[in-house]
Amino acid sequence: MLYSKGRFVVWSMCLLGLFAFTACGNAVDARSAHDAVTKTYGLPAGFDKRVEQALLDFDVPGAAIGVVVDGEVILAKGYGLRNKSDGLPVTEDTVFAIGSCTKAFTTFVLGTLVDEGLIEWDTPVVEYIPEFKLWDEHATEHITVRDLVTHRSGLPRHDFAWYNSSASRKELFSRLRYFEPASDLRERVYYNNLMYMAAGYLIERITGESWEDSVKSRVFTPLKMQRSTTAAHSAQKQTNFSFPHSPRDGKAQEIPFRDIIAAGPAGSIYSTVQDMAQWVRLHLSDGSLDRKSIVQSPTLREMHTSQAIFSDISAYPTEKEQFFTNYGLGWVISAYRGYYKVWHNGEIDGFYSLVSLLPQEKIGVVVLTNSLGGASGVLANSLTSEIFDALLGLKSEPKLAAALEKYQQSQKDAATHEEVLEGERVANTQPSHALKDYAGVYEHPGYGKMTIQMSDGQISSVYNDILTPLTHWHYDTYSGAKGQAEDPTFEGFKFSFQTDSAGHIAAVAVPLEPKVGDIVFKRKADEQLTSPEFLKKFGGTYKSDETTVDVFVQGNHLSVVVPRQPQYDLVPDYGLTFKFKDLAGFSVRFLVDDAGVVTELQFIQPNGVFSFAPVR
Repeated sequence: MLYSKGRFVVWSMCLLGLFAFTACGNAVDARSAHDAVTKTYGLPAGFDKRVEQALLDFDVPGAAIGVVVDGEVILAKGYGLRNKSDGLPVTEDTVFAIGSCTKAFTTFVLGTLVDEGLIEWDTPVVEYIPEFKLWDEHATEHITVRDLVTHRSGLPRHDFAWYNSSASRKELFSRLRYFEPASDLRERVYYNNLMYMAAGYLIERITGESWEDSVKSRVFTPLKMQRSTTAAHSAQKQTNFSFPHSPRDGKAQEIPFRDIIAAGPAGSIYSTVQDMAQWVRLHLSDGSLDRKSIVQSPTLREMHTSQAIFSDISAYPTEKEQFFTNYGLGWVISAYRGYYKVWHNGEIDGFYSLVSLLPQEKIGVVVLTNSLGGASGVLANSLTSEIFDALLGLKSEPKLAAALEKYQQSQKDAATHEEVLEGERVANTQPSHALKDYAGVYEHPGYGKMTIQMSDGQISSVYNDILTPLTHWHYDTYSGAKGQAEDPTFEGFKFSFQTDSAGHIAAVAVPLEPKVGDIVFKRKADEQLTSPEFLKKFGGTYKSDETTVDVFVQGNHLSVVVPRQPQYDLVPDYGLTFKFKDLAGFSVRFLVDDAGVVTELQFIQPNGVFSFAPVR
């Protein structure tokens, strides 16, 4: 997916391919072409066999590799299977998700708008979209277009707000003001997909057409990327597409596609290695492709230029090849064995991809895999390094064997982490309420609704249409049950329920964004408490001794009139309890009999509870 625990996430898309002179239109025998390429460019002998064996070793069903040198596509071939269950092979025309490599397409479209004088990188976003608003007023007024796409907003990921959400792009854009930042604007770099969503929305406001249409008209069409598309559902309409896979029970298995239309500008593109090779050719040129200008050269160079610092050499104490990681405009900037490297990788459910450029050497490599997990990333990076070494004529130690050993050790470390987490559980505790009391609808202004429902003696969470059965962890904290959900996204997540001063379950806190602490969803009153038809049974006159009060329905809420006092509007709280809208610490509670008829009205105040009987 577009997020990844413990590391920043980017997405890429490429096809594993051996040789296809599609750029020239020549039909060449694959074997003779491969031999010629090997002799000319120094790709290692037996490369095909090494890739096939690596897929088995890393348990990645299929992949595709594309290589561009000096403007020519010298390698484009599929390996392994695009559909593991049916045994369908990957080819150079197989469609894969490229994930966060989509970001470079979004910044490219912005770059064309800069060339046309429609926007400027360093103009505040609010000048283009006046209703744009972030949590912090200073950030709202000063964040620029450049800041949006270089991860300098100060906002951490907050990915679960959009992940699997049915919210529209416009709705997500309007929620940005409710996401807490982790630092001030430009103070630190936090990889952020929501800001790319905002950049896509900016494109829509400037051009008057959807982000999808802009990508098609400004990139896909001029580059003749005929099989590329911007959504999972449209990718599946093609005859040759790869299925997503993920490790389950120790083996890679097919999983459902995940459409992320609202956050599409951050990572929803699907493409083939043939198409991506044209994208790479463009980025290794001066902004032209086949003598046709697509973007101005200075704009292209700016995309490949460091804009923000991700990390320094201290982050790579054991790496001899990469000494820093910066961010350009939709691209990661680093070094590879002394060469300037521009790249982006991507993850989304069931796919990992990697696009890597050595611009000064005019070399580009695309790797697409149909598996999500550490193995696919290690595989893609190792293959890319071996190809670079061969094309550059550098002495190279076997990358795949060392990478496999390192990956296997990381799996053991992950298992140890799970054991440590289990040790933090407090034994022999009980929840404070009956299970049914936890059920209800909870809401956060940025993250939306979370429903806790009860069925067959167990509670479950439903968030962004992801159903997660919950098991008791300790006290009032429940955990996403392991192995019970069809979608395991929230397995192991802790759902901590909170009570109010009256002892009612009032909220649930979930660690969806560790940079700012738990996200708190406040309990909503039953929806029927805003229904005029339901509320009318509470209307009428109530009396206590010589004092009478009147309750009546006004629109979709109740109001109460107390003698010699102003009218008070009531808002639903819990059960049949309503708070005074503008009077803290005061509320009313209706008591009803088994037939639902009101038998008593209670005024709950700091100095006591006062009862009123209905006047029939």
